[in-house]
Amino acid sequence: MKLGNNLQKERDLYRREVVADPARKSHLPSSTMLALARRQQLPLFWVVKTHSLLYSPSFRRLRLIHSGLPKPPELSALATESDHVEALTWVKDFASPQNKIKRELVELSFSRSSGPGGQNVNKVNTKATLRCPINSSWIPRWAAHALVKNPHYVASSHSLLITSSVHRSQSQNIEECLKKLHSVILQAASDDIQKTASKEQQEKVDRLKKADNARRKTEKMNRSATKQHRKSNGRGWDY
Repeated sequence: MKLGNNLQKERDLYRREVVADPARKSHLPSSTMLALARRQQLPLFWVVKTHSLLYSPSFRRLRLIHSGLPKPPELSALATESDHVEALTWVKDFASPQNKIKRELVELSFSRSSGPGGQNVNKVNTKATLRCPINSSWIPRWAAHALVKNPHYVASSHSLLITSSVHRSQSQNIEECLKKLHSVILQAASDDIQKTASKEQQEKVDRLKKADNARRKTEKMNRSATKQHRKSNGRGWDY
């Protein structure tokens, strides 16, 4: 990619101040560094780690762009039918097999596992621990109230904590954690939609029951009226 003069100067400045001496703090604003990363001229997560930008709003927005995941609707609650349609559309998209959570979207740490693996367990940090803030931009806001009730929720950090040590390799345990996280978020995002649909179905059933009861009551009254009419005419019942 051909760079403009200003961007080229910024990149050269970045290289002189940071790449040449990673320990030295750059005075470049975060917007400049993230712009460079966005143009794929510098490794995004290396820039972020170097400058402690992991929780900056600019990086959270940029991280969603690079994640490949569908952007959730800006809904803190599902109040209208339109909200439910939007939420359901996102859930179906998020549930698609190709929409996997990337490891760059979460925090990962590793430790020795007590699971299967023989002597390798005591030598290699194969156990994976995943931490994911529930206010991440790629997690729908309406799912928050369900996530805080999830067993994986940690109140002190307002995040989800998931571990895996079932596999012998670190990479497989990472994948297991990411799958669990995907499942937890998908379920939390679906909860309100499912409950609302169930409520609507129940209301429909109630309406049908009322209509059926009204029909039976009318039929009973008609039979009673017919019986009284026959008695008054002295005809009695026909057998």
